[in-house]
Amino acid sequence: MKKLDWAWWINRIQQLGYLPNFYCSVPYLCASNVRLVQDTEWIFVVDDGINMFPPVPLNNEVLQSIPVPPYSYIWSGLEGWEAPEGFQKTVLDWQYIFNPEHFLTMEGHEWATFRKNARKWPERHGSLHMVPHEKVPAKDRMHLVGDWLEGKADVAYDAPTMANYLFHSHPDTQVQCLVDAKGVLWAIIAWDYNWRFINFRYCLVRPDNAFLEEYVRLSFYLLPCIQLDTRCVNDGGIVDNPGLEIFKDHMNPTKKIQTYSWVKIDK
Repeated sequence: MKKLDWAWWINRIQQLGYLPNFYCSVPYLCASNVRLVQDTEWIFVVDDGINMFPPVPLNNEVLQSIPVPPYSYIWSGLEGWEAPEGFQKTVLDWQYIFNPEHFLTMEGHEWATFRKNARKWPERHGSLHMVPHEKVPAKDRMHLVGDWLEGKADVAYDAPTMANYLFHSHPDTQVQCLVDAKGVLWAIIAWDYNWRFINFRYCLVRPDNAFLEEYVRLSFYLLPCIQLDTRCVNDGGIVDNPGLEIFKDHMNPTKKIQTYSWVKIDK
């Protein structure tokens, strides 16, 4: 059998004309527990027996139906690939898509809330600057991650993958720390890429600091490497967190794309 890896899988999605979602990046998939499973015609992405994405055909002719047994459930479909006959779609999450250029001016009434809030932190506490994560002691980074997870215990998603992503990062992962003039760590951000999007993967800030997250997110969108890239940013979803939905709506996404699971219909 042909030796496959995550770069091959991402490229295969592109060849077939499907859009990658927030979870489709080589660094993220390497950090997670999912694995590629190959049979004679299909490649599956599997996690604890769950088929995470639609199976990808090895050859260039896409078959009209997916192999069902033992996969009667697909956690996340891909945009451009409709659920086949015998499956129905159920809502999984949103994907928030942003154009970084819009953060340069943030003009108009629709930007009022985010524009005002993003400026409050530096006005009250001074600006932060970004440094590579290697410049900050690992114990400081681990302490911030622990505090953030403790404060987000009810809404945090897949903490083991996040820790693996941040502390055992893939070469294509971008991890930056935001520190003050004294070198005190206030935030960690991380992002990666696929052929379609910049994936803003993580934004971890010190708990109980009003308006810090708005400032940190704006700092990310204003980075020269983000502004000069022609791709939009996929800022992920809301993971059943209504407050996060309100927060991201105030950032004026260019698109909110619904993602769906596929469930086999019992007959």
